[in-house]
Amino acid sequence: MKLNKVWIKKQINIIIIINNLSKEGIMKKYREPEFPISPGDVLKAELNRRNISSNEFALITGWDVQKVNDILRGAIPVDSSIAEILAEKLNGNINFWINLEKKFQEELNNF
Repeated sequence: MKLNKVWIKKQINIIIIINNLSKEGIMKKYREPEFPISPGDVLKAELNRRNISSNEFALITGWDVQKVNDILRGAIPVDSSIAEILAEKLNGNINFWINLEKKFQEELNNF
């Protein structure tokens, strides 16, 4: 099986992010990735770490499963209302999610 180098780098950076999340899900340290990482990527890693499926997270947040999946794949940007729920349900920080989305959009424009 031939592995895509970009995919491998993305997985390594996600692992680094997971390792830098506190037990409450708040990022303590952040290593600059070599390519854009979306808030959905971080959310997916955090849900995996907590063994929470997208269906379960939909129930936790009150969102429908489609919205959760759209956030996970980056089809819906994380705005302040989404960031507020993510921070509340993951014991995190609203600004973390907003800044992550802002940085992701900036990096996409420069990628």
